[in-house]
Amino acid sequence: MVDQQRFVMANPSQLYLLADHIKLSLLERQRAISLNLEPNSQDGNISRSLDSMREGIEAIEQEAARLEDRGDSYVGIEPGTAPADGLA
Repeated sequence: MVDQQRFVMANPSQLYLLADHIKLSLLERQRAISLNLEPNSQDGNISRSLDSMREGIEAIEQEAARLEDRGDSYVGIEPGTAPADGLA
């Protein structure tokens, strides 16, 4: 049985959104530190988001390898590009 969350997070557009979420969370954490506030309240969420990102990337790599073994190509988002606004 396929883990539904892992399947969803293997979508490149959703991984870009997750990356943006992680970036914003890290910026908020940095701001809290600079204001001498407690930054640890979001550390668990950031850690889980990073785990989800890692799992999503691994799933995409596995799918790309599987398709390559079959002689197909993986049609995804090219590295260094972002999805167009409104398509994510």
